[in-house]
Amino acid sequence: MYALRWENSSQARWLVAGLCLCVAGVISGCTRQEYVVEMEISEDGTASRNVVVTLASEGKGISKEERELIAGLYAGGKNDSDDKSIDVTASFKGNLPGDVGGSGRVVRYETSLGSVVQYRERFRSTHDFESLINKRLDAVDELCEFLADWGEAEAKDEQTRSDVRDFLTGQVRADLRNLALYVLFAQARGTGDKEFMNSEEFPARVLFFLSEHGYMTNEFLPHLNRGAGESSDGIKLVADILSLKYQVTHGRLLADDLPVLRTAQDAEVSLRQFAAKTPNVAKLAEGDPLEGMGKLMMRTIGAPMSDHDELTVFVKSESKPIETNGDWDEKSGEVSWEHLIEVPGNPVMNVIPAFCYASWSFPNDEAQRRQFGRVILKGQPLGEYVMWRNSLTVGESVDWKLFLLSLKPEDDLIKRVKEFQFETTDSSAGERQSLQQKIQGIFDAAIDNKE
Repeated sequence: MYALRWENSSQARWLVAGLCLCVAGVISGCTRQEYVVEMEISEDGTASRNVVVTLASEGKGISKEERELIAGLYAGGKNDSDDKSIDVTASFKGNLPGDVGGSGRVVRYETSLGSVVQYRERFRSTHDFESLINKRLDAVDELCEFLADWGEAEAKDEQTRSDVRDFLTGQVRADLRNLALYVLFAQARGTGDKEFMNSEEFPARVLFFLSEHGYMTNEFLPHLNRGAGESSDGIKLVADILSLKYQVTHGRLLADDLPVLRTAQDAEVSLRQFAAKTPNVAKLAEGDPLEGMGKLMMRTIGAPMSDHDELTVFVKSESKPIETNGDWDEKSGEVSWEHLIEVPGNPVMNVIPAFCYASWSFPNDEAQRRQFGRVILKGQPLGEYVMWRNSLTVGESVDWKLFLLSLKPEDDLIKRVKEFQFETTDSSAGERQSLQQKIQGIFDAAIDNKE
């Protein structure tokens, strides 16, 4: 199980900790609940599904709403749930229940020579990418506006008030919006890429971005290893980062224009008081008003250290899948997936949603032996044939049925398929030619595999 591992880089870890003001509970991500989904999918497309939900640690317990939702989805099935866990089993065809959160289905495509069963399921997250982007950019705007208002209140004179506001709502806002998108794109790239997610590459990219945009110098970078144990340490780190850029822009130290920054403790008191008086920030806090500011900062990068749920999915079938993005285990006959998923109500963890898919093909042995004298189409070639066959128009289907009826087991199948042509005119000549070439390739591959 994996997510974007900011904590793998000591420098990036302390930077994120500082940026989020080290507010307890804001950056200390941990597993809330564990979900195990086990399914056995049969040739007819029926999915026998068992879902077990357990608490990863002592906490508030599984919510009443979640218990009632899952119990309703599995009404008529088997329910072995108790006070500390959910354990339900039922069979489904077509659409799968949104028990974990998301959307899934099992679809069967049939032909006279065999069938294909496809499993597809998204777990939580969203396909509303425009809204996802806008939420992060809006959080940047809201954060910069809050800091600009605070800076104006603490500035020593009218000129510095104007300079500080322009700096925070101009250069800093533009750079943070780009950084927020940079993080989002990295999270999208990292979906399913364990090596990238667990490496120090992207944290190093973040540090270089800040250096390239004038917020850090080579001399400053080692200071990130000092850590940030208190809220005041985080505030000092943020102030130091902004000060480097401000000095280049205005030729003055930020602490000279905002005297409250001369001591981190004074700045902490001032920010806490200002956050308490700012409704859109104060409402985010459950206690200390600074928590609201920390949460707002985390929203700009998708809260990568928030609490999460763990998901493991196992799917068993009669044969090896012809395609999947999961891990196939020959011994158990199962495909499996592991994901970290956001807690409902929290910011999206997987920019590209956690997604499981697998397909299986099932040959109709009796029909193929009758048709060809042996079983030729199976595995991937059968999968391609089934989808090809289901794409045909009514007229094309008639032509193909007549062709199959004309075949004899002793025929040279490769030659006969190459000679096949659609007689119908209910599709374009180009489409018919493409379909003919496709079916020739399918049978070529099937017979090559047999030989």
